[in-house]
Amino acid sequence: MKPLTERLSVVTATLGEDSPHVARWSRLAAYEIPIYTVRNHMGVVPAFAEGVRLAAEEGAEIIACLHDDVIIEEPDWDIHVTAWFDAQPKCVLAGFGGGKGLGHPDIYRIPYDPMQLARVDFVSNMRDAEAHGRRVAIPTRVACLDGFSQIGRADFLRRSFQYLEKLGVVHHAYDSHLGVLAARAGGEAWMLPVKVHHLGGRTAVGNVEYQSWARGQNPEGDHGFWVKAHEVLYEDARGTLPLRF
Repeated sequence: MKPLTERLSVVTATLGEDSPHVARWSRLAAYEIPIYTVRNHMGVVPAFAEGVRLAAEEGAEIIACLHDDVIIEEPDWDIHVTAWFDAQPKCVLAGFGGGKGLGHPDIYRIPYDPMQLARVDFVSNMRDAEAHGRRVAIPTRVACLDGFSQIGRADFLRRSFQYLEKLGVVHHAYDSHLGVLAARAGGEAWMLPVKVHHLGGRTAVGNVEYQSWARGQNPEGDHGFWVKAHEVLYEDARGTLPLRF
Protein backbone atom coordinates (compact mmCIF):
# COMPACT_ATOMS: atom_id res chain seq x y z
CA MET A 1 0.00 0.00 0.00
CA LYS A 2 1.26 3.46 -0.87
CA PRO A 3 1.99 5.81 2.02
CA LEU A 4 -0.66 8.49 2.42
CA THR A 5 0.25 12.13 1.97
CA GLU A 6 -2.09 15.03 2.54
CA ARG A 7 0.38 17.63 1.27
CA LEU A 8 -1.11 17.24 -2.21
CA SER A 9 -4.81 16.71 -2.77
CA VAL A 10 -6.75 16.54 -6.03
CA VAL A 11 -10.12 18.14 -6.76
CA THR A 12 -12.18 17.23 -9.80
CA ALA A 13 -15.71 17.94 -10.97
CA THR A 14 -17.89 15.52 -12.87
CA LEU A 15 -21.39 15.54 -14.34
CA GLY A 16 -22.09 11.84 -14.51
CA GLU A 17 -20.36 8.57 -13.76
CA ASP A 18 -16.99 8.75 -12.06
CA SER A 19 -14.32 9.14 -14.71
CA PRO A 20 -12.03 6.13 -15.27
CA HIS A 21 -9.12 8.53 -15.67
CA VAL A 22 -9.28 9.55 -12.01
CA ALA A 23 -8.23 6.05 -10.92
CA ARG A 24 -5.21 6.35 -13.23
CA TRP A 25 -4.13 9.50 -11.41
CA SER A 26 -3.90 7.44 -8.24
CA ARG A 27 -2.19 4.46 -9.87
CA LEU A 28 0.59 6.59 -11.33
CA ALA A 29 1.14 8.64 -8.17
CA ALA A 30 4.00 7.74 -5.85
CA TYR A 31 1.79 8.38 -2.83
CA GLU A 32 -1.83 7.76 -2.00
CA ILE A 33 -3.52 11.09 -2.72
CA PRO A 34 -6.84 12.32 -1.32
CA ILE A 35 -9.21 12.98 -4.22
CA TYR A 36 -12.30 15.16 -3.83
CA THR A 37 -14.96 14.67 -6.50
CA VAL A 38 -17.60 17.38 -6.71
CA ARG A 39 -20.75 16.80 -8.71
CA ASN A 40 -20.74 19.63 -11.23
CA HIS A 41 -24.35 20.75 -10.97
CA MET A 42 -23.45 24.32 -9.97
CA GLY A 43 -20.98 25.38 -12.64
CA VAL A 44 -17.27 24.72 -12.98
CA VAL A 45 -15.99 27.57 -10.82
CA PRO A 46 -18.42 27.01 -7.91
CA ALA A 47 -17.72 23.26 -8.08
CA PHE A 48 -13.96 23.75 -7.86
CA ALA A 49 -14.45 26.37 -5.14
CA GLU A 50 -16.32 23.81 -3.05
CA GLY A 51 -13.74 21.08 -3.64
CA VAL A 52 -10.84 23.38 -2.84
CA ARG A 53 -12.54 24.47 0.38
CA LEU A 54 -12.96 20.86 1.47
CA ALA A 55 -9.37 19.91 0.62
CA ALA A 56 -7.96 22.97 2.37
CA GLU A 57 -9.99 22.28 5.50
CA GLU A 58 -8.53 18.79 5.58
CA GLY A 59 -5.00 20.23 5.62
CA ALA A 60 -3.88 20.07 1.98
CA GLU A 61 -0.91 22.31 1.25
CA ILE A 62 -1.08 21.99 -2.55
CA ILE A 63 -4.31 21.35 -4.46
CA ALA A 64 -4.55 20.12 -8.06
CA CYS A 65 -7.83 21.04 -9.75
CA LEU A 66 -8.03 18.67 -12.71
CA HIS A 67 -10.74 18.14 -15.30
CA ASP A 68 -11.99 14.57 -15.15
CA ASP A 69 -11.02 13.99 -18.80
CA VAL A 70 -7.29 14.47 -18.15
CA ILE A 71 -5.17 11.37 -18.74
CA ILE A 72 -1.92 11.49 -16.77
CA GLU A 73 0.80 9.43 -18.46
CA GLU A 74 3.82 9.97 -16.21
CA PRO A 75 4.67 7.86 -13.13
CA ASP A 76 5.33 9.71 -9.86
CA TRP A 77 3.74 12.86 -11.25
CA ASP A 78 2.79 13.92 -7.74
CA ILE A 79 6.44 14.05 -6.68
CA HIS A 80 7.28 16.29 -9.64
CA VAL A 81 4.52 18.67 -8.60
CA THR A 82 5.30 18.91 -4.89
CA ALA A 83 9.06 19.11 -5.51
CA TRP A 84 8.57 22.12 -7.78
CA PHE A 85 6.52 24.02 -5.22
CA ASP A 86 9.16 23.20 -2.59
CA ALA A 87 11.95 24.47 -4.84
CA GLN A 88 10.13 27.63 -5.97
CA PRO A 89 8.63 29.47 -2.99
CA LYS A 90 7.24 32.23 -5.24
CA CYS A 91 5.27 29.72 -7.31
CA VAL A 92 1.60 29.91 -6.31
CA LEU A 93 0.10 28.38 -9.46
CA ALA A 94 1.17 25.62 -11.85
CA GLY A 95 -0.25 23.25 -14.41
CA PHE A 96 0.52 21.01 -17.36
CA GLY A 97 -0.03 23.53 -20.15
CA GLY A 98 -0.15 27.31 -20.32
CA GLY A 99 0.42 30.51 -22.24
CA LYS A 100 3.55 32.60 -21.84
CA GLY A 101 1.51 35.66 -22.68
CA LEU A 102 -1.95 36.92 -21.80
CA GLY A 103 -3.69 40.01 -23.12
CA HIS A 104 -3.35 41.99 -26.35
CA PRO A 105 -0.43 44.46 -26.34
CA ASP A 106 -2.90 47.36 -26.79
CA ILE A 107 -5.54 46.13 -24.36
CA TYR A 108 -7.35 49.03 -22.61
CA ARG A 109 -6.11 51.41 -25.31
CA ILE A 110 -8.45 50.14 -28.02
CA PRO A 111 -12.19 49.29 -27.95
CA TYR A 112 -13.02 46.13 -26.00
CA ASP A 113 -13.05 42.81 -27.78
CA PRO A 114 -13.05 39.58 -25.73
CA MET A 115 -10.41 38.15 -28.03
CA GLN A 116 -7.98 40.68 -26.55
CA LEU A 117 -7.93 38.31 -23.56
CA ALA A 118 -6.62 35.36 -25.54
CA ARG A 119 -3.46 33.70 -24.23
CA VAL A 120 -0.45 33.50 -26.53
CA ASP A 121 2.50 31.14 -27.03
CA PHE A 122 1.00 27.99 -25.47
CA VAL A 123 3.60 25.56 -24.13
CA SER A 124 3.21 22.04 -22.77
CA ASN A 125 4.54 18.50 -22.88
CA MET A 126 1.11 17.09 -23.70
CA ARG A 127 0.77 14.08 -25.97
CA ASP A 128 -0.37 16.40 -28.78
CA ALA A 129 1.56 19.49 -27.68
CA GLU A 130 2.22 20.69 -31.23
CA ALA A 131 -1.51 20.81 -31.96
CA HIS A 132 -1.94 23.44 -29.24
CA GLY A 133 1.32 25.36 -29.47
CA ARG A 134 4.93 24.40 -28.68
CA ARG A 135 6.39 21.38 -26.92
CA VAL A 136 8.58 22.33 -23.98
CA ALA A 137 10.11 19.67 -21.74
CA ILE A 138 11.38 21.85 -18.88
CA PRO A 139 9.45 23.88 -16.28
CA THR A 140 8.57 27.19 -17.88
CA ARG A 141 7.27 30.47 -16.47
CA VAL A 142 3.87 31.33 -17.92
CA ALA A 143 1.18 33.97 -17.59
CA CYS A 144 -1.65 31.49 -17.05
CA LEU A 145 -2.46 27.78 -17.19
CA ASP A 146 -5.10 25.99 -19.20
CA GLY A 147 -8.24 25.24 -17.22
CA PHE A 148 -7.78 21.48 -17.40
CA SER A 149 -5.01 21.64 -14.76
CA GLN A 150 -4.89 24.37 -12.14
CA ILE A 151 -2.49 23.42 -9.35
CA GLY A 152 -1.83 25.86 -6.57
CA ARG A 153 -0.98 26.50 -2.98
CA ALA A 154 -4.10 25.86 -0.93
CA ASP A 155 -4.45 29.35 0.51
CA PHE A 156 -4.04 30.97 -2.92
CA LEU A 157 -6.55 28.70 -4.67
CA ARG A 158 -9.09 28.96 -1.88
CA ARG A 159 -9.04 32.76 -1.87
CA SER A 160 -8.98 32.95 -5.66
CA PHE A 161 -11.90 30.62 -6.34
CA GLN A 162 -13.96 32.35 -3.64
CA TYR A 163 -13.17 35.67 -5.31
CA LEU A 164 -14.15 34.41 -8.78
CA GLU A 165 -17.37 32.97 -7.39
CA LYS A 166 -18.16 36.32 -5.72
CA LEU A 167 -17.62 38.05 -9.08
CA GLY A 168 -20.23 35.73 -10.60
CA VAL A 169 -17.92 33.67 -12.80
CA VAL A 170 -19.52 30.29 -13.52
CA HIS A 171 -17.32 28.97 -16.32
CA HIS A 172 -14.78 30.15 -18.93
CA ALA A 173 -11.76 32.46 -18.55
CA TYR A 174 -11.27 31.40 -14.92
CA ASP A 175 -7.91 29.93 -15.91
CA SER A 176 -6.71 33.24 -17.31
CA HIS A 177 -8.20 35.04 -14.33
CA LEU A 178 -6.23 32.83 -11.93
CA GLY A 179 -3.06 33.81 -13.78
CA VAL A 180 -3.94 37.47 -13.29
CA LEU A 181 -4.59 36.90 -9.58
CA ALA A 182 -1.26 35.11 -9.22
CA ALA A 183 0.61 38.01 -10.82
CA ARG A 184 -1.32 40.56 -8.75
CA ALA A 185 -0.37 38.69 -5.59
CA GLY A 186 3.31 38.86 -6.53
CA GLY A 187 3.42 35.13 -7.21
CA GLU A 188 4.58 33.10 -10.17
CA ALA A 189 2.79 30.68 -12.50
CA TRP A 190 4.66 27.77 -14.09
CA MET A 191 4.04 25.11 -16.69
CA LEU A 192 5.27 21.74 -15.41
CA PRO A 193 6.11 19.35 -18.29
CA VAL A 194 4.31 16.29 -16.91
CA LYS A 195 3.19 14.02 -19.74
CA VAL A 196 -0.59 14.19 -20.05
CA HIS A 197 -3.39 14.04 -22.58
CA HIS A 198 -6.53 16.15 -22.35
CA LEU A 199 -9.56 14.74 -24.10
CA GLY A 200 -11.22 18.15 -23.94
CA GLY A 201 -14.76 19.39 -23.42
CA ARG A 202 -16.15 16.44 -21.50
CA THR A 203 -16.19 18.08 -18.10
CA ALA A 204 -18.58 20.81 -19.23
CA VAL A 205 -18.93 22.28 -22.72
CA GLY A 206 -19.15 18.99 -24.59
CA ASN A 207 -21.59 17.48 -22.10
CA VAL A 208 -25.30 17.49 -23.04
CA GLU A 209 -26.40 17.56 -19.39
CA TYR A 210 -24.22 20.60 -18.70
CA GLN A 211 -25.55 22.45 -21.74
CA SER A 212 -29.13 21.81 -20.65
CA TRP A 213 -28.35 23.06 -17.14
CA ALA A 214 -26.62 26.17 -18.52
CA ARG A 215 -29.67 27.11 -20.61
CA GLY A 216 -31.72 27.04 -17.42
CA GLN A 217 -29.29 29.41 -15.71
CA ASN A 218 -28.62 31.96 -18.44
CA PRO A 219 -30.77 33.00 -21.42
CA GLU A 220 -27.76 32.44 -23.69
CA GLY A 221 -26.73 29.21 -21.99
CA ASP A 222 -23.03 28.45 -21.83
CA HIS A 223 -22.26 31.27 -24.27
CA GLY A 224 -23.75 33.67 -21.75
CA PHE A 225 -21.30 32.37 -19.14
CA TRP A 226 -18.47 32.90 -21.66
CA VAL A 227 -19.48 36.49 -22.38
CA LYS A 228 -19.79 37.45 -18.71
CA ALA A 229 -16.57 35.73 -17.63
CA HIS A 230 -14.58 37.65 -20.23
CA GLU A 231 -16.21 40.98 -19.33
CA VAL A 232 -15.45 40.37 -15.66
CA LEU A 233 -11.83 39.45 -16.40
CA TYR A 234 -11.37 42.49 -18.63
CA GLU A 235 -12.49 44.91 -15.92
CA ASP A 236 -10.77 43.14 -13.04
CA ALA A 237 -7.41 42.83 -14.83
CA ARG A 238 -6.91 46.55 -15.42
CA GLY A 239 -3.42 47.45 -14.31
CA THR A 240 -2.21 43.84 -14.58
CA LEU A 241 -2.63 42.95 -18.26
CA PRO A 242 -0.92 42.43 -20.60
CA LEU A 243 1.46 39.80 -19.22
CA ARG A 244 4.49 38.34 -21.03
CA PHE A 245 7.13 35.86 -19.83
